[in-house]
Amino acid sequence: LLKQEQESVRVLAIDNCIALGQICPVSVVAAEAVPCIRASAQDRAWTVRSTVADRIPILLVLPGPEARVEVLSSWRKLLADSEPEVRTTAAKRLSAGITAVTDKHDLFQALLPDIQALTKDTCPHVRGALARGVLKLGAALGKEVYEGPVMGLVLELLKDEAAEVRLELVTSFS
Repeated sequence: LLKQEQESVRVLAIDNCIALGQICPVSVVAAEAVPCIRASAQDRAWTVRSTVADRIPILLVLPGPEARVEVLSSWRKLLADSEPEVRTTAAKRLSAGITAVTDKHDLFQALLPDIQALTKDTCPHVRGALARGVLKLGAALGKEVYEGPVMGLVLELLKDEAAEVRLELVTSFS
């Protein structure tokens, strides 16, 4: 399915990959689901890559260390994707993705350079998506992390030149 010309078929293959990964043993996930994740995250169509970014919270809980490593690697690439729509979706899923795992702090630290880069993204929609979820990160990670790197992100976004970004941040305070 991942080799089909129609991107809508390749998008549907992602959910099939997830379903396969949820019911199969770790060895099958490593052999079948991990290559599917890798191929989809690098697909030529931005809609396929955006779908992978949207499914990150589900993908993070697939069994096996190979799956976790691949999903993290793919997420980092999606946060720096050439298409703003993909970066926006990947940024929107930050709090849900980090909340989905037990090792929240390790995952956040691995993603922190990519998250910090998003505060300087050229697209205000990407920065707005980050602003929308950054406070939820603080709630998920606890006071120590909130007072450190998350507060730095909040302060950076409060100074953003785009009113839309500042508005997203302020409205997420409620």
